[in-house]
Amino acid sequence: MSAVESNRPAADGSGIPAILLATLAIALLVVAGLGTRYLAHGDLHVVHGLLSLLFSINLVICYWEACLFLRRDYIKTRAGYWRRWQSETGRTTPPDRQS
Repeated sequence: MSAVESNRPAADGSGIPAILLATLAIALLVVAGLGTRYLAHGDLHVVHGLLSLLFSINLVICYWEACLFLRRDYIKTRAGYWRRWQSETGRTTPPDRQS
């Protein structure tokens, strides 16, 4: 088994979708920000809510970028694999992703 295959996600779809995980993380961070505001000042403010949302999205994006940076060797390997696959088959999407 190659190094690329050992780190592959489950093919049966048993994992949580990335968009759902990101949405849950953002929602948790926004609620934490709003809860802190409420505990500190006893009220909620629209501007604080919007800034909490903006900063929460920014935190999730920064985390994603840090993960990509730390796995750049794996990404480079997979990119090579997909380039070879595309040149061999002439297709741009794998069979399991076509509609």
